Amino acid sequence: MEEILNNQKGFTEPTMPNEDEELDPLKNEETYKYILENLSKDEKELLREYIFNDTKTRNFSYRNGIAMGLKSNNVLYISSNISRGPKLKFPFNIQPWAWEMLIKNPKYLK
Repeated sequence: MEEILNNQKGFTEPTMPNEDEELDPLKNEETYKYILENLSKDEKELLREYIFNDTKTRNFSYRNGIAMGLKSNNVLYISSNISRGPKLKFPFNIQPWAWEMLIKNPKYLK
C-alpha cells in the first residue's frame, strides 16, 4: 500500500513536527489525519475513553506501550512529572488538535 501511495503524483508522506515546532493546525492537518486514520484497534479503544467520558486527562504508567506510542505521535502528552498512586501512574492529556478532530469526526475511533 505504501508503494502505491508513494508512486502517486505529488504524494509526500506526512512527517511529525519536532517537539519544538508549534503545532499549526493548517500546516499539519494532513499529518493529523494520517495519524488518526492509522490508529490501531488498541489505540482507538484508549482514545475512546477520553471522548466518551468527556475528559482530557487519564492516568497511565510509563510502561503502557499504547499511551507511550500515542505520546510519541503527539496525540497525547504527559502533563506532570508527578505520579499518582502506588502504580506510579502519570497524567496523560489529549492534545487539543486530537480532541477537536475526534469530537468532530468520531469515525476515526470506529
